[in-house]
Amino acid sequence: MGDDDAPTRLVTGSHQHIARILAPYGETGVTSEEVESKWRPSILCRRTAHATGRAGDVYLCHPFVVHTATWPHRGTTPRMMAQPAVHVRSGFTLDGTDTSPVAQAIMAGLSGTD
Repeated sequence: MGDDDAPTRLVTGSHQHIARILAPYGETGVTSEEVESKWRPSILCRRTAHATGRAGDVYLCHPFVVHTATWPHRGTTPRMMAQPAVHVRSGFTLDGTDTSPVAQAIMAGLSGTD
């Protein structure tokens, strides 16, 4: 599958920007409608990457990544995609001691070192 097969477009670095936007809401969280007015549209103007591959390929993405489908589908084969959630049983520790890549990316986003 390539760029003509309607790949998912990922905004590179978006997961770090979104971490800063969501930080004030803490564990309570916020709905997408409530936070929509808080983020800068310029986040969408950043460099993008296309998730392409073969049938059966899997992409494990950061939970804060900004993504969108591309259109139109100009390829020759059908495309199907699923976005199942991946849950972390005990969550992430955001005090700098959690060495998981997701926690480290959140900490980098919160500190502005992206």
